[in-house]
Amino acid sequence: MTRPRPLPSAVLLLLAIGPVACGGPAPSAPGGAAEGPPRRGGEATAATIADISSVNELIATGTTFEADLLSQLFLGLLRERADYQEHPPTYAPELAESWEFSPDRKTLTLHLRGDALWSDGVPITAEDVRFSWQAQTNPDVAWAYSDTKDTIRDVEVIDARTVRFHYDQVYAFQLVDTVDGRILPRHLWSQVPFPEWRSRGDWFRENLATSGPFRLAEWRPSHEQPGSGYAWL
Repeated sequence: MTRPRPLPSAVLLLLAIGPVACGGPAPSAPGGAAEGPPRRGGEATAATIADISSVNELIATGTTFEADLLSQLFLGLLRERADYQEHPPTYAPELAESWEFSPDRKTLTLHLRGDALWSDGVPITAEDVRFSWQAQTNPDVAWAYSDTKDTIRDVEVIDARTVRFHYDQVYAFQLVDTVDGRILPRHLWSQVPFPEWRSRGDWFRENLATSGPFRLAEWRPSHEQPGSGYAWL
């Protein structure tokens, strides 16, 4: 199971959602009934009580609302299925299409999708996975959940689509901890040294490439008028 995040702070903003990059539910008719089958695109507007501190989850404040927004921008290696109340959680492919442990469970090999691209057209590769782990565990970045990576000794790039995690020990939550956190765009964000990440938080928004079903089209902080919020594509 993913670890719980704290509740959001009270700041009012407007969230505007534009056409999505993959299929989603059709807009609802009056009374809540859906008009026709699911289709691509459309718009939705939602009110929320919190702003987000950064598009980089490793330096963001980590509120539940913030995590939900960033999950629409960035994908992880695997997606936890909603079956954890019935038995230990199982996972579905996301950026990784398949995975397997070694017989001694000291290594985990993941095979990435061949069609996965960042929003600027750059392929998502095993180098992004290794870079994300390096950022998650770097003491200067100081990610709040870096302890989930404590038993990962190394992340090895086998080829562009294959990455291997090496562990110090075998334990029950290896897969859970391995896939905690999202994959970050190495080709852009490696331009800033890890010690400067927290002092240059706005830089990540200005140099953003995403992998999720939504793209950030516009950001209007809550102190700007008229109107505030986010526009998504």
